[in-house]
Amino acid sequence: MSKMILYIVSNLGPSEITNQLYSILKNINRREFRPKIITLLKEPKGSIYEDFERLKIDIYSLGLSRIKSWLKGKRILTATCEELQPDIIHTIGYDADKVAVKYLSKFKHCSTIWNFPYEEHNTIFGKIIGKIRDKRYAKYLFKTSCPIVSSYSLERKLKERYDVNAYTIPNGVDEIYFSPVDKSEIARRRKKLGLDITKRIFISIASMSKIKDPLTTINAFKRANISNSATLVLLGNGPLLKKCRKYNSEGIVIKGKVENLREFLKCADIFVSSSKSEELSISVLEALNCGLPVILSNTKCHREILNKDNMVGKKFSVGNISELKECFKYYARCSLEYESKKARIAGETFYGSKIMCSTYERMYMQMISQGII
Repeated sequence: MSKMILYIVSNLGPSEITNQLYSILKNINRREFRPKIITLLKEPKGSIYEDFERLKIDIYSLGLSRIKSWLKGKRILTATCEELQPDIIHTIGYDADKVAVKYLSKFKHCSTIWNFPYEEHNTIFGKIIGKIRDKRYAKYLFKTSCPIVSSYSLERKLKERYDVNAYTIPNGVDEIYFSPVDKSEIARRRKKLGLDITKRIFISIASMSKIKDPLTTINAFKRANISNSATLVLLGNGPLLKKCRKYNSEGIVIKGKVENLREFLKCADIFVSSSKSEELSISVLEALNCGLPVILSNTKCHREILNKDNMVGKKFSVGNISELKECFKYYARCSLEYESKKARIAGETFYGSKIMCSTYERMYMQMISQGII
């Protein structure tokens, strides 16, 4: 008989985390597993709830507000889980992790941790509140029997800070949805987006924040002095957006937040990330699957990618404008055909959604057979 995996999340709002869950459920073996979803909170604007419904997956929407979650959440959630009797509960996100540890300890439980909690809490809430929230989260993390992380560097950091042993499953993206297009299609898409069809396009997709460091990318591109043959496109929102927009020029395009990220990726040539974070952005994996060579800061999570195949791109020291400038100059003039093919192969081989899903399936069976709770 197939095993029921119950996924608990806050909601199905648009995010990298929701997209990863969708990739798992789109590919999961329905003969072996019966996936179901519980959402705790009301759906936000732009929710992709209907996309999950089209996968023919049962979704139990508790539709709680933050206040109702505190007052009634325990009773409603435990009653639903008692009725369903899942073989494994898989939580994603702080709210889901917390309620599973507090109220659902009788069930086998795993949790996917997408970011380094300490870093994320400090970035979002500031150092004081972030430290309090991190300490609170650590309490639940200690009680999670099977924490899952998306990179080996994050696995090591969790061990160092929290003394927690995690199971590593690299993120994956849809290999068909994110795939290379031919030159005529690239030209058509660029015209539609108002981008120069004759120039080489470097693209960076990240929040405009200090930890993602877009200003290093901008300043290195300016110093490379290649705007006559190349364009830098930056996508994303954040506290540094206004400052970055001052650099808008013929060679630098600051678009801010856009809904059609894939369209920009599919008509770009090279992907750039100057991030200081140990969180591996899904955008890097999407770029690889689209056949884009990558220029990446020398963080541990970025080194993991380049260690798979150093022909997919180049690295530079975090915050080092001179080194990044040289990377820009190299990719402005070199042939990309070979490295583009290598990028696509690496994306499919190591960071495809099917590979990710099959690894989750093996972990689920291991949890069930070994009786991990």
